[in-house]
Formats: sequence, C-alpha cells, structure tokens
Amino acid sequence: MSKDVKDLEEFSRELQEQIMEQIRKRYAHTVIDYWQNPRNFRKINNPDGYAKVKGPWGYHGEGHCTHLAAETLRRAIGDCLNKKRP
Repeated sequence: MSKDVKDLEEFSRELQEQIMEQIRKRYAHTVIDYWQNPRNFRKINNPDGYAKVKGPWGYHGEGHCTHLAAETLRRAIGDCLNKKRP
C-alpha cells in the first residue's frame, strides 16, 4: 500500500472519530444507536400517506439526504418515547 493511500486512510479515520465525538456531545446514545442501526426498514402494507422529496437539483438533491436523516431521527425519538418503561 502506498504512503498516499495510508495517509488518506489515516485522515479518513481521524475525521470519522472527530465527527463521532461531536455527535456524541450532541445526541443521546439511543439516538446514535438508532441512526447507526435503523430498525424501521420494512414494507408498509396499505400505506395511508405519501411523501415526495425534492431538492434544489430535482429528486436527488441534498434535500433528499436531509429528509432521510430527519425521518430516521424522528423514528428513533418516537421509538424511544413509546418504549415501555419497567
């Protein structure tokens, strides 16, 4: 492996660690866990809602990622709040 590739991998690892450090300061462990391990990926039978995401460049713009992140966080919070306490 070349030095450039090793340098790039090291930079990437350090950047990921810095990002996760900032995320841990801002969000609870449960929220991060749901973000990293989504639990709501399944087909919905007879859905009663509709959503269309449109970013500044059509349907694949940055708004799409923002919407998905917000939806994942919304579901994680909802699951956490609805969890029965012992």
